[in-house]
Amino acid sequence: MRVKPVVIIIPILIALMGLITGSSLAWQLLTFSALVLGFGYLWLIVNIRGIEVKVRDFPEHSRVGDWFEEEVIVSNNSIIPKSGLIVSGKSDLPGYMNSVLLDLSPEDSHSWKSRIDCLRRGLYSVGTVNISTSDPLGLITINRISGESRKLLVFPETLVLPFFEPETYVGTDYGMGQLLRSETSSTIGQVREYTSGDTLNHVHWPSTAHTGALMVKVFENDQMRYQSQNVWIILNMRREDHALTQEESTDDYAVTIASSLLNKYLDARKETGLLMAGDRRYVFTPGFDNEFRDRADEALARIRADGKESVSHLISEEMDRFDRDSVVIIITPFIEEDLITHVHTLRNRGCLVVAIILDLASFGGRSSNLKIARNLSAGGAQVYIVRKDDNIARILDSRHVSSPLMYGE
Repeated sequence: MRVKPVVIIIPILIALMGLITGSSLAWQLLTFSALVLGFGYLWLIVNIRGIEVKVRDFPEHSRVGDWFEEEVIVSNNSIIPKSGLIVSGKSDLPGYMNSVLLDLSPEDSHSWKSRIDCLRRGLYSVGTVNISTSDPLGLITINRISGESRKLLVFPETLVLPFFEPETYVGTDYGMGQLLRSETSSTIGQVREYTSGDTLNHVHWPSTAHTGALMVKVFENDQMRYQSQNVWIILNMRREDHALTQEESTDDYAVTIASSLLNKYLDARKETGLLMAGDRRYVFTPGFDNEFRDRADEALARIRADGKESVSHLISEEMDRFDRDSVVIIITPFIEEDLITHVHTLRNRGCLVVAIILDLASFGGRSSNLKIARNLSAGGAQVYIVRKDDNIARILDSRHVSSPLMYGE
């Protein structure tokens, strides 16, 4: 119940005036105001009694970008008409609005359907409504919660990424480490200076003798394809690495990319694993059945960027899970120096490494340390930079994978 301050202040002032002046008129006014308030409260009780509300047709789960219809049925089960009822849906679902003003005849009912858009992933409460009504003078308002609260799980948005094919466009230019199972082209395109992580099998000795610096061969890659055994998606959810805002935060971008990649590979029946650390560490060993998809989707819907574990530490701790010829996709808004070392280790184990980096500065956060992306690429990783408002499907186009030379000195 909500009472306007005037309801308390005016009777107190009248009573004080009566005590000071001894006027009978003041006491009559006090009695009249008490009767008005009593009548108003009684009117509220009668007006809200006998109201029944049912909420129907909402699902147990949905996905960002989808919508559903919510039907609300309000019934007056008494023989007294009701007026001025404000019925408002209650939910913590972002953007949720569902409110109407009703007058109901005796034993009458009213129903309506509303479109509810799912704007952000997460677990939300739906199914309850707040019924409020005020007395004729608007001095007192009474509220009643009705309906049954239920949970709605909103999965992250899933994008179609038709041209994300890192296995098709793998190159040997930087930090090959071991030879891939698919082997490499025998045609040498050029030579370049040795980079940590390069295999010594590719040293070009004539150029090394000529320049005095260790030089390695760069092979033509137009006929190469990496034959992967499985795919690992690694998601950085450490709080200090993200730019967290009410809308379009880096954690939602990261989860959207992870969910899109997960569904892409699972639809292709490719064994896919998921590794991330939020409130706790999540490890989903590679699988591709529906049960695996449901568990991974639910974890991606619930996880928040409130972790303390760095992605470098996460990879180091779980290094033994990555097999020779695994595709390892790292999604992170921040690059640590240690990450370069782990990329070299993965490459030397025979893994194909992809780094998808969210540019923190474009989200209003600190620098993402993008200059280190040059070193990641030189270490053998395919690097993609995603900025706020980018067309993610266009950015994650392996036909135009980023060159290491674009990141500056």
